[in-house]
Amino acid sequence: MYRDRYLVLLKMLHFEDDNQNSSDRMKKIITVSSRLQKSFKNSFYPFQNLCIDESFLLYKGRLSFKQYIPAKRSRFGIKTYVLCDCKTSYVLDTIVYTGSDSHVTENTEEIGKTGNIVLTLLKPYLGKGRSLYVDNYYSSPVLFNLLHKNVTNACGTVKQRRKGMPTIDRKLKKGEVDFRTSSNLLALKWRDKRDVFMLSTFHTRELICTGKRNYTTQELIRKPKCIVDCNSSMEAVDKCDMVISSIKSIRKSIKWYKPPMVAAFHLELIRQILRKYHKDDFRQSAPRSADKYPLRLTGRHFPAIYTSEKTKRKSGLRKCVVCTKNGVQRQTHYQCKTCEVGLSIYPCFENYHTKIHY
Repeated sequence: MYRDRYLVLLKMLHFEDDNQNSSDRMKKIITVSSRLQKSFKNSFYPFQNLCIDESFLLYKGRLSFKQYIPAKRSRFGIKTYVLCDCKTSYVLDTIVYTGSDSHVTENTEEIGKTGNIVLTLLKPYLGKGRSLYVDNYYSSPVLFNLLHKNVTNACGTVKQRRKGMPTIDRKLKKGEVDFRTSSNLLALKWRDKRDVFMLSTFHTRELICTGKRNYTTQELIRKPKCIVDCNSSMEAVDKCDMVISSIKSIRKSIKWYKPPMVAAFHLELIRQILRKYHKDDFRQSAPRSADKYPLRLTGRHFPAIYTSEKTKRKSGLRKCVVCTKNGVQRQTHYQCKTCEVGLSIYPCFENYHTKIHY
């Protein structure tokens, strides 16, 4: 295909009708996005613990809802709100941030915009006894009470001045805890290098041992259980970001939703490296196993006459690995030079390079 023809086809490729009058910034790919979200939900039934956090995909092209976040390593990109299963880091649902017209279906004024994001993502899993972990961007006493009424636990860091938070003014030394409780909520303040405020509907002020020791005093470090649980659970989104970081593309494409498939390029690059350098790797490690040779079913293989310095013959003899595996004692003058195993010309050479179980 000529380059110009390819560029024209790429330019004309659309997923939605451009003639429709819509202010939705996601209208170009709304059908694809909706199908993906539905597929994510239907393909996996999550465990008890879930978490919601922000994810950031690098993109430097022209886009009306592209975000600039200085704190991120990739400062320009597309921000999404992600619901993950804490145990497997599986992405259950996402909301792409497009400004005021983001696809947030819930509209409860009491909990604000961030609370409505949580309810939108968590809607299919409410009333089933699950536990949610969030950070201080979403946490609030009003939201946690609402989730508690819907038989859903919640835990997360919280801003000290969030509406509904009790006053905890006592100055604490490092490692000390102060707290306030109500019928449903625990508000906790713990002093580390700075004050950390936590909100939870299913934890107590219990301190647990982390297994680490203070570098100076060598005493075991103890932390509130709600903080330990929250830190370990919120790692799920970080793992997703780690996977996404390997397929980021800084190139500007014709359409913002059609970046180059960097993941496919990485996979092909790995295949080529294995084909070119597998010999040295196998010789330096364990002895080669004919059955487990990874590339015997791929690539180009040709028969060659086996020669050896240990014999005076012009062509030495080797055991045929296919015949040996099938209980037949047979020697041959030929081998596969690439695989470095003895093989009879017919039919062993063909069977070895075309069948998994020869």
